[in-house]
Amino acid sequence: MERAGRTPQVGVAPQDLVRLATEPGPVATVYLATPASVENAAQRSASGWKTHRYELETHGAPQEVLDHIEAQVADAHLEGEGVAIVAGVEGIRLVEHLPEVPRAERARWSDLASLAPLLEHRQADVGHVVAIVDRLGADVTARWRGQEVSETVKGDATFPITRVQPGGWAQKHYQLKVQDSWERNAHQVAAEVTRLADEAEAELIVIAGDVRATQLLRAALPGRLGARVREAAGTRAADGGDAHTDRDLHRLLRTAVAADTVELLRTFQQEQGQHDRAANGPAATLEALRRSQVDVLLIHDDPGDERTWWYGTDPLVLGTSAGEVESLGAEGARRGRLSDVAIRAALGSGAAVRVVPAAGPLEGGIGAILRWGQQAGADQGGSV
Repeated sequence: MERAGRTPQVGVAPQDLVRLATEPGPVATVYLATPASVENAAQRSASGWKTHRYELETHGAPQEVLDHIEAQVADAHLEGEGVAIVAGVEGIRLVEHLPEVPRAERARWSDLASLAPLLEHRQADVGHVVAIVDRLGADVTARWRGQEVSETVKGDATFPITRVQPGGWAQKHYQLKVQDSWERNAHQVAAEVTRLADEAEAELIVIAGDVRATQLLRAALPGRLGARVREAAGTRAADGGDAHTDRDLHRLLRTAVAADTVELLRTFQQEQGQHDRAANGPAATLEALRRSQVDVLLIHDDPGDERTWWYGTDPLVLGTSAGEVESLGAEGARRGRLSDVAIRAALGSGAAVRVVPAAGPLEGGIGAILRWGQQAGADQGGSV
């Protein structure tokens, strides 16, 4: 996917999450499994929520907040395999239905929203295009950032689309017309795939269907898209194997997400090896966040990790103690989970965030790729 020699584009900070991270709390953050395929799905979701409701209540969440959340749980199984909800005393701040069951259910009442699982879900939402093709046209779907567009491309059926053996002097001429018809249809499909791929900023283009049609489509696509193309099972027929296509697509998307994470960690290690644009570990990352030096925050979020940082009203005023924050001029220092405070600071400074696995080069599960390196920092009167 054209990954060699580049840092994957992790995008700008999503504005709705910037708002959630920086709005004053307290808030309840809930991640709940809501699988639709299980028996009595609604009751299962309600039962799971009941446990978390009690947990939130024991930590001080008001009844009106719990009621706001409960109203969202009842039909959540109709919208996705999981749901993320953030709510304050004024009402719901965010509801996002998830295509997969959350890696870990959680419910937290605190001054800061816990956004790492939601960021992890969104980073898996890779822009992609799926084209199911035959020699008459294609069904094309693009998905990106929660949006979906589907189009049907109808090729030119005026000319023959099936090769036969008419015999005699006309056979070669007839077969050339068939081939020409296939190619024209492939170019029409390619034009639509290209348009949607550009609109979706697609990292992945999945094609399935008739073998010859997929070959012609590959040939008709612009060279700049070629490295993004993968093939999957399935046809345009009514019983064409949608489940197989979906399974292949899911596998390819997970591979794309993992490859981007690996590339970011490789970039981080290269910068660290050059003693340049990297901060590794809690202390170095905290200092880089303070300086608004972080380009991409890399963090592993363990639900059981209760390490804390202190923070002020400004997202970049943070420290390891209340005294440290107050020494920076902040009043009313507050304490939060290290992961939540770091993500708040990153989003509040316009940095991107990448949630990464536990195994890797990060000390203490946190690090950053920086906007400028040590020498530039020294030129500005300090160093990381």
